[in-house]
Amino acid sequence: MLQKLPLGKRLAITALLASIAGLNFSIHVIDISNSESRSTNIKMELELRFRGGLPKSK
Repeated sequence: MLQKLPLGKRLAITALLASIAGLNFSIHVIDISNSESRSTNIKMELELRFRGGLPKSK
């Protein structure tokens, strides 16, 4: 289902779900182009991390 959506909408939905689930959401965009090439290659990494910790008991 998500594959049919544009990349921007997929990332927005992922960020929303990550924030609801209490995860940190970050995207790393890395230009891996060869300087001699006319094309641009971009590598995107998605990182999800748990935010906070276990609830403190009283």
